[in-house]
Amino acid sequence: MNLSDISEDAPFSVGEFLDILNGSFAGIRVAVRGEISGIEERRGITYFSLKDTEAEGMLSCLIFRSGASLQGAFLEEGMEVIVEGMPTVWKPRGRLSFRVSSVRLAGEGALRKAYDALRAKLDREGIFSPDRKRALPRFPERIALLTSREGAAIGDFMANIGRYGFSISLFDAHVEGSRAVSELLRGIRFFNANASRWDVLVVIRGGGSLESLEAFNSEEVVRAIAESTLPVIAGVGHEKDVSLAALAADSMVSTPTAAALALGVSWEAAGERVRSLERDIFDRFRHGVFDMEERFRYATDVLREAREGLLAPFRMMERKGERAFSVFSEWRERVRMKETYLARTLARVSDTSFARARLVALESRINSRNPKRLLEKGYVFLTRNSRVIRSVAEISPGDRLDLLLADGSIQAEALSKTSKSS
Repeated sequence: MNLSDISEDAPFSVGEFLDILNGSFAGIRVAVRGEISGIEERRGITYFSLKDTEAEGMLSCLIFRSGASLQGAFLEEGMEVIVEGMPTVWKPRGRLSFRVSSVRLAGEGALRKAYDALRAKLDREGIFSPDRKRALPRFPERIALLTSREGAAIGDFMANIGRYGFSISLFDAHVEGSRAVSELLRGIRFFNANASRWDVLVVIRGGGSLESLEAFNSEEVVRAIAESTLPVIAGVGHEKDVSLAALAADSMVSTPTAAALALGVSWEAAGERVRSLERDIFDRFRHGVFDMEERFRYATDVLREAREGLLAPFRMMERKGERAFSVFSEWRERVRMKETYLARTLARVSDTSFARARLVALESRINSRNPKRLLEKGYVFLTRNSRVIRSVAEISPGDRLDLLLADGSIQAEALSKTSKSS
């Protein structure tokens, strides 16, 4: 039943009326700004009043410690905050209270003060110490991305991630406002609960004022990032904005774009190394081919020279044989010319018996001295370097000799000699 359905003729008991009021408040979620006063802790609940800073007004508030999402500071007297929650009436006393679900600081000065205080506290604990930070995987492939699906940060990130075959899993979370802290915490816990599925956790959002970055200066978020099982890259804000979450991350970069580029650095270096190796392999192969070609040419020249060396003695013997044959041919030609001359002479005197007898005697004499007939009888015509050898004294052991026979020639070597005088 709503208040609009209440009839004046049907009175309710106090309890029933308060139930109607609380039922009407159900589903109402509002944000209220004011100054904190009268803080009191009882059994895990913080009670305080929220005072209007510009006019009269006081609102009783309570917040459960387990559900509190204070952004980077503890409640203090006089602190100006913005609380979100819903109104309710406490029936035993009939008091209207505001059940707070989240608290965030209001005003740049208060935020800066809370930021400085929390930074100093966490720094003393070593949360930001470089010794605590872990190295990022050299070649990350599976990326856990924590950011808002609707923000500009994810567009900048995806535009610069490069084509390295990354597998990217997005956890959609508010990065500003009252829901940001709880959703960021859920995202960090989700990825860490399944840490074997990813190589690195990337947390990003665009820049903004200190107030817009409150969620990333929340102590709970900072500690969750510091305790993450997965290595964390934080690209939060711009270069002038340094969130505490980014300081606690294993790798802090200035923007979402820088976070994307950081993931591709090792892959780009590896690609350049591969390209360098390809060039080096090609150069080595080309130089190897040139070297082999030069070696082949050298080997060919050596073989050619060796072949010439092996053939030289045979060619020398061939030339000697040719010279011996030339000498024999000249000698044979002279003999033929003499035979012709004798034949003509004999023809002129053949008509007389005396001449014929003379001719027969002369022919017999010539034939007896014909070298060819001597060769046919087994004699040998001996030369050395085209000179006729007539005496043993002209020969030394080891001399190369040419022996002319009736039907050809022979090359020989003198092994020893024996003269008649010995």
